Amino acid sequence: MRSIAGSGTLALVDEELRYRGRRITTADLLWLRTRIAAEPGLSRRALSLAVCDAWQWWQPNGTPCDAICRGLLLWLHRGGHLVLPPARWGTRKPWRPRTSPPPVLLDTPPITGALRALPASTDAPRRDYTAASPPEQQGLRI
Repeated sequence: MRSIAGSGTLALVDEELRYRGRRITTADLLWLRTRIAAEPGLSRRALSLAVCDAWQWWQPNGTPCDAICRGLLLWLHRGGHLVLPPARWGTRKPWRPRTSPPPVLLDTPPITGALRALPASTDAPRRDYTAASPPEQQGLRI
C-alpha cells in the first residue's frame, strides 16, 4: 500500500503483508489506523500494548510481545502503510558506527624439529590433582 500523492491519505493494501510469519490483513491495518486516529495522544508503547491485547499476542510466560509489536508498527510506518505518532523519547548519545577490535596477529610459521626442543609453556605451572599424589604436591597444606 502506498500513500496517494497529494491526498494525505493511505491507500488500501492489495499485496499480502507478512511480519515474522503473521499475516497482516487490510482489516488489521484499518483497525490500527482507527485506533491511532481515535487516540492521537497515545504513545507508541501504549499503542503496541493495545495491539498485543487486541490481537492476543502473548509470550508463553504471559507477557505481551511488546518489542516484536513495536517492530511491526515501525515496519508498517516505514513502509507507508500507517502513520505512527511521533516518538516521545530520543537518545542523548549520538549514533556511532560499530568498530571491530583490531585483528589478532598470530605467529604462523610452521613448527619444525623435535617436540622436546620447543620452549616450555609460559602458562601457570600445572598441578597434578590425581588422588595418588600427596597433598603437598597438590598445593594443599595439611
